[in-house]
Amino acid sequence: MSLRERLIEAIRFHDGHADNWAVFRDGELLRDVAGAMAEPFRNEGVTSVVAVESRGFVLGAAVALRLGVGFVAVRKPGGLFAGEKLEVRAAADYRGHEWTLRMQKAAVSKGDRLLLVDDWIETGSQARAVKLLVEMGGGTLAGAAAMVDQSSPETRAGFAKFVALVRADELQQ
Repeated sequence: MSLRERLIEAIRFHDGHADNWAVFRDGELLRDVAGAMAEPFRNEGVTSVVAVESRGFVLGAAVALRLGVGFVAVRKPGGLFAGEKLEVRAAADYRGHEWTLRMQKAAVSKGDRLLLVDDWIETGSQARAVKLLVEMGGGTLAGAAAMVDQSSPETRAGFAKFVALVRADELQQ
């Protein structure tokens, strides 16, 4: 069975919400997902992976390990960070929430090339906000990798490279 088919089988909906945690509970599937998200960026000069909490942290760290690079955390309100921070307000997400996203200023330097990793990209509001945070820190976003893509063509076009393992409309609801 292909990775795409395994993902489609693993992600189930409960009360209208997707349960992506099933992917993280399966060690072999998580390893394969991280590898598939890392591979298209292996020769892109990525220096770190960046991801937004919470599932993004799990998946982003796994992809960073596969690429042999560091991990940069982006926190939502309430998450603690030491030191100076960069901050940006993301446009409304699919639930209508507007999050203020924060990243440690020391996490990105001029010349860094970061890969944004997320489990699911819907509207792209947080992805665009992360791109802005990276640029505010002097870095460049090499691209975005999502396990599930539900974004628009305009959102995908806003990234130098955009890779997704499955589209949301392929999942069985």
